[in-house]
Amino acid sequence: MSVIVLKSEIEQIADALYWDAMGQRQYIHAICDPKSGITIRSGLDDIKDVIGAWTNRIYVANQIAYIFTYCHRDDCGKEINQLDRDDWKNGNELIGKPTRFFHVLESVKYNLYSNGGQVMLSGDDMQKLDCLTAMVARRIVCDVSKGIQS
Repeated sequence: MSVIVLKSEIEQIADALYWDAMGQRQYIHAICDPKSGITIRSGLDDIKDVIGAWTNRIYVANQIAYIFTYCHRDDCGKEINQLDRDDWKNGNELIGKPTRFFHVLESVKYNLYSNGGQVMLSGDDMQKLDCLTAMVARRIVCDVSKGIQS
């Protein structure tokens, strides 16, 4: 586990998913749960709610992993925060650079584990993160096979 809480990276993921929902919609269905009634055909406000809820769960899990691992230190705050839904930024950079998007997703995933190897995110949400990461990886492979460097 890294020693940082990845707020800006998770905000970038949220913003990238929202950019995707407004455009090609190639990644957003990785986190839409058909059981909830929210699909990639849903309105942008509904999709933004889904993105916000999912990325907030990742952010909270990241903070819990940090506290669990570093709570013995005096500088470790134990306050859990949430992302501000209207403060997501720089996601368009991730959409345009799938290799960078992949590395950010992998970094966030790595930081969801405590030093003891316990993951702090639910199985369903981890599956969504894995699915999103796999979609981005497929995009990289397709780009490379077409001769496009990202």
